Amino acid sequence: MRISPIIKTQQEIQFLKDAGIKVWRNWRKLRKEVIKKSKVCAVCGYAKKLEGHHILPRHIFPQYALIEQNIIVLCNDCHFHIGHWNDWKDYNPSIRRLAAEAILLKKVHEEELK
Repeated sequence: MRISPIIKTQQEIQFLKDAGIKVWRNWRKLRKEVIKKSKVCAVCGYAKKLEGHHILPRHIFPQYALIEQNIIVLCNDCHFHIGHWNDWKDYNPSIRRLAAEAILLKKVHEEELK
């Protein structure tokens, strides 16, 4: 169904509200599942204040909004500072690579301390 950019009827408005509610409910469920699987921030390893971060932003790539492979678990701080480069209007397309590098560096550092 094609939705015109100008909403004219109550029926069209209700359709958009219902669609948004379904996406929101599915997103909350998926986010909870992904966080439960991961248990820690993919960048720093912190286990509290975890959030699901869309690697490809849902407002630019809505078709990937509910795809598990498009979500990475980040703590609140890493979500803002690394996932969005300190600006909620920006996003980091390399977040998965940076998270992998951070984990590798942490392991190397731990080995050096032994």
